[in-house]
Amino acid sequence: MRFRGKQLFLVIVSVALAFGVLGALTYRHIFAAPKVPLHPVSVTSHTTAQGFDVCEAPGLDVMRAWWQSSPYRWVNIYIGGINRACKDAPSPEWIAQAYGMGWGLVPTYVGLQVPNLCLDPSLNEAAMDLNPTTAFQQGQDSAGDAANAMAAEYLAPGTIVYDDMEFYNEPNQPGPCDAAVVAYINGWTQGLHSHGYKAGVYISAANIGPLTTAAVTEPDDVWIVSRGYASSTGGYAKNCSVYGNTAVGDSAWRGHRIYQYLVNNGQSLDHPETWGGMTMPDIDSDCADGDIVGHLPIKLAPAYTYVGQNTDGRLAVAARGTDGHIRIETQQTPNGLWGGWQVLPGTTTFAGDPAFGQEDDGRLALFAVGTDGILYENEQTTPGQNWLGWQPLVGTQHFTGTPALSRNGDGTMVAFARDTSGQIWTVAQLQPNGSWANWQKLSSKSAFVSDPVVAQDSDGRLELFARSTNGLMWLNFQQYPGGGWFGWLPVQVKPPVDFAGTPATIRYADGRLAIFTRGNDGNIWFTVQKTQGGMWGDWSRMQPQYSATGDPAAGIDSKGRVTLAVTGADHDLWLEAQQAAGTNWTGWRSQKSGQNFTGVPAVAHEADGRMEVFALTSGGDMWHAFQATPGGAWGTWSNLQEGANLQQ
Repeated sequence: MRFRGKQLFLVIVSVALAFGVLGALTYRHIFAAPKVPLHPVSVTSHTTAQGFDVCEAPGLDVMRAWWQSSPYRWVNIYIGGINRACKDAPSPEWIAQAYGMGWGLVPTYVGLQVPNLCLDPSLNEAAMDLNPTTAFQQGQDSAGDAANAMAAEYLAPGTIVYDDMEFYNEPNQPGPCDAAVVAYINGWTQGLHSHGYKAGVYISAANIGPLTTAAVTEPDDVWIVSRGYASSTGGYAKNCSVYGNTAVGDSAWRGHRIYQYLVNNGQSLDHPETWGGMTMPDIDSDCADGDIVGHLPIKLAPAYTYVGQNTDGRLAVAARGTDGHIRIETQQTPNGLWGGWQVLPGTTTFAGDPAFGQEDDGRLALFAVGTDGILYENEQTTPGQNWLGWQPLVGTQHFTGTPALSRNGDGTMVAFARDTSGQIWTVAQLQPNGSWANWQKLSSKSAFVSDPVVAQDSDGRLELFARSTNGLMWLNFQQYPGGGWFGWLPVQVKPPVDFAGTPATIRYADGRLAIFTRGNDGNIWFTVQKTQGGMWGDWSRMQPQYSATGDPAAGIDSKGRVTLAVTGADHDLWLEAQQAAGTNWTGWRSQKSGQNFTGVPAVAHEADGRMEVFALTSGGDMWHAFQATPGGAWGTWSNLQEGANLQQ
C-alpha cells in the first residue's frame, strides 16, 4: 500500500502461551502450535473501538502485550488482490486464532487502481479501464475473486471486505477517472452482495465526493483517510472522531465509517507506538463507527459458587434442603436485608448442591444434579425476577457432586459435571441465552474425585481444574476462546503433598489465574500463573495456624485483594486476605463465631465493595458475616434464617 504503507497484519494466539503447566516445557515445545479447528466466521459487528494496521506481522509476545495493554481492538489483514504489495494472505488457522483471541478483523482486498490517465506511471500498478462499463465489470470480477479469497480463509458470507482504492489526482472535478472509479466500486459492491458478503471501500476523502452523489449501489461502509482529524501527538489519539470531516458530510455512511487519522499534527500516518513495553516501529492508527469482522469484546464471566449476584447488585444464596429441594434467599435491596428462604418448586429432588451461572442477558441460572443423576437448570424469567422452573439438560449421563459454570467470550454459558465413573463432561449453549448442545466427555486416563472448577483467562479461554485419585491437580484448557479442549495435564508433575478435596480458583486483578487447594497435611496450598494465560509458578504453602478440614473458597474485592475462607478442625471459619492486590498475605484469623461450621464456605462481593462470607452450620442454618467498610474489619455473625434445614 503506497499511501499508507500498510501490509499484512496478523494476530496469532499461541497455545504455547496458554499452556498452563509448571515444568512441562517439553509439552510446550511439542504442542506449541496445534491445528486449530476451522469454523466459518460469518459475523460482521459494529464497533466504535480503535484499530491499527502494520506491514509486518509482529511477534506473539508483542501481540499479547498489545492485547492486554493497548486501546486497539481490531486489525487489518490483506486477503488478496492484483495490486497487493504485502506478503501472502494469512492462513485460515491464523485467522481463526486471531478471531478467537478477541481481535476484530478488517479484511482488505487491493484490487485495480485508478485508470492510467490519472495513475502515477512510476507506481507500476494494474489499472482499471477508463470506460465505466468495462470498469463496472472489472469491479464485479474483483468482487468474485475477493469472495473466493474470503471463503478460502473461512470468512463466510455475512462478513465484510474492504477494497483498497488509493488516492489519485483527477485533472477535472469530476472527471473521467472519477466516473470509472465510481463504476468500479458499484460493480464491487453489487458483486459482493450477490455472493452474500458486505462491501466496504478504503478511499481518500479527496476522492469520495463523486461516490456520494452517483446513482449507484453504495458500499456498506467506507474507510476514509484525510487530514480531517490529526492527532497532536505521535500516536494513539483517544478523542479521534470519524465525524467533523469537511470532505464528507456527517450524514453520509453515518455509523458505517472507519477513519484513518494522521499523527504528529498531521505530518504522517506511519509512526511507532509502545504498549505493554513492546514497540511496533511502523503502524497506522484508525478510529471507527462502523463494521468489522469479529465479535464484541470478551465478556469475562464472574466467579459464582452457591452465591450469585443479580444485575442490580443484590446477592442471592442457594442451598439444598434436607428434603432434597433447592432453596434460595435474595437480598431485598443491594447491600441490604435478606428476604427469607424460598423453595424453588418442582417434583425433582437433588442429590448434589446447587451452583450459579449467569445468562448473557444478565439472568441468573441455577444448576444442580438430581437424584436421577441428571443435571437440571432453573433460570430467572428476567434479570432479578422470578424463576422459570427446573428443566433437565440434554443427555442421559449420570452425574454426581456439584457442577461448575462459566461463560465463553461470546456470552454462551458452559457447564461442567463429573459422572459416577470419575470422568468430567462439558456442554455449552449453541448461542447466548439459547438452547444447549450435546454433552462432550473430556477424556482422561485418570479418574477424578473432586468436582470440576472452572476459571476464565483474560483472553476469554476457559481453564478447568480437578483432582484425581492419586492426589494430583490436573488442568485442561481451551485452545482458543470457545474452542476445543487441549487435554488433561498435571499442574505439577510432583506436587509437594497429595491434595485433598475440591480446589478453588480465581482471577487476580492483573489477569493471572490462581488455584487454592487443601493438602493432606491440613495446609492450604496455592499456585499462580506467572503471566496471563501462561505457565504456573511453584506451589506455595499458606502459613498455617490451624488444620484445614474443609475446602477453601476465594473472592476478590473492588481493589483486587483476594480473600480466602476455610473451615478448620476446630469447626470455626478462618479467613486470610491479601494486603494489596496480588501481594503478601495478612495471616489467617479465626472468626471466633462460636458456631460449628461444616462444608464449604463462600466468599462474595457486595455491591458497595464490602466482602461477605457465608458458611453452613452442622444444625443446617446458613450464617454470614460482612465487612463494616470495604477492606475494613469484619462484623459479627448472624443467621440468615433459623430452621432452614440445609445440607451440603
